Parts: sequence; structure tokens; C-alpha cells
Amino acid sequence: MKKNLYLKLAIIIGFCVSFVVPSWAAFVNLDKVKIKITASPGSSEAGVITVENREDRKIFVKIYAMEWQYVKPFNGSKKFFPLGTIYKDIERWFRFSPKEMTLAPGERSLVHYKVEIPKDIKESCYLVLFFETDVGGSDVVKGEKKVGIQFLTRIGTLFLIEPEGVVLRKAELLGASIGEKGITLKIRNKGNCALIGKVSVFAMDENNMLVGRSKSTKIYAPSKSEFEFVVPFDGSDYLRAKKLLVTVQEETGKVYSWEYSI
Repeated sequence: MKKNLYLKLAIIIGFCVSFVVPSWAAFVNLDKVKIKITASPGSSEAGVITVENREDRKIFVKIYAMEWQYVKPFNGSKKFFPLGTIYKDIERWFRFSPKEMTLAPGERSLVHYKVEIPKDIKESCYLVLFFETDVGGSDVVKGEKKVGIQFLTRIGTLFLIEPEGVVLRKAELLGASIGEKGITLKIRNKGNCALIGKVSVFAMDENNMLVGRSKSTKIYAPSKSEFEFVVPFDGSDYLRAKKLLVTVQEETGKVYSWEYSI
């Protein structure tokens, strides 16, 4: 019964499966997985990404761009959007070519990109170039009909575009609470760029004695967002805390520091 149900679902949706895999498990290799562009509005920057076929067979690679944001639980998880969802005119100033390629076993090819940062840009932009490959498939037979099952995999190069003179980095601690899973921080990212940094929390008792220190934790939060983030602790002594010393050190070196009474 279950097999019949799965077969029907496969036929209904045409069964095209697309998923993201780590670079070490991909069928193509990219020489750049992250590109950070820091340039002034009105300027441009260009470059290339090398794509290598790691398979022993010829493969077809489709290349396309999407936008992305960090999402819950703010540990680096991302959500992807079609171009124009967040940044309305992005296709006008972010360009790349080619849009597809066929690679022989071991062959390498180049993808050229150019970023022309608008003079009136008001925020940081976060994009990705996906490289999508068919990793094989099979046929499902239903009566006299044959339905193809295609499995796709993709890896991407992330673009972090932060215009000079426009980027605003600002955050504030709105509140905190203690629970069995750790200390929950309520933070507002008031900046127009992603908040990426290491979070440290020191828990103090009523006598200002240390009763707990958070585990090493990184935070990744979208711009102009208000969110809650759980910082884990070892042991349970931190449950006695009456005051918290909270710091967030961004990758840029900027440090936010707050003192909060429970």
C-alpha cells in the first residue's frame, strides 16, 4: 500500500529532487565558496570562479543566482529566494556568464561575474551562484507509462556585498531569560548588514561571583531583524545567575557588550 502511494506521488510531481550538498561530496568542485565584496557605491568589481568536473563522466551544469538570508536557529542556516525578492533591481547590477556548461571528465571551465554597485544602494546584499548537476536517475513504470526520476545536486558560491560608507553595524540586547537549555537572548540587529559573530555570556550570582560561562557559540542573523537566540551552558550552576555579561564579537572585530540583570 505504501509503495503504491509513493509511486503515485512520484508520478504526480514528476519527481525532480534538488538538494544542497557540501563541496567535498559534490560532483563539481569550485575554487571559491565565499566571495566578500567591499567597495564604494558606483564602483564595480569582476572576477572568475573555476568549475571542475570531478566525475568520470561528462556532466551538464546549470548556473543560476538566488538571494539568501540567515534564518532560525541563526546558526548559519539560510533561506534562498528568487532574484528580485529582497533586492528589487539586483539583476541590473549583478551579472554572470555563462548560464550553463558541459564538462568532460576532469575538465575545468570559468564562470565570469561582474558586480556594479549602484550609487544609491542603501543596504548590504547577499547572493549565491548555484551550480546544479544531474547526478543520475531511473525510470518508474506505471502500467504502460514510464516516468523519469531525476536527482539533482547543487553547490554554491556565496556573495556578501557590503558597500563602503553605507554599511551600518548596530545591535542591542532587548532581554534575556534563563532556562534548562541555556540562556535565551533577545537581540535586535539594527544594522543594514548581517550580524555574524561569536557570542559569550558570563553568568554571575547576587555576589557577582561567576556561576557559569557559555559554550563557544556563533550567531548569524539577518539585517534589521529582531530575534531570540539560545546560548548553551555546561552544567546547571548558571541557573542561579542574577546578572549576565553578554558580548558579541563580529568577524570585523567590532564588539557589542551588555550587562543585564535577571
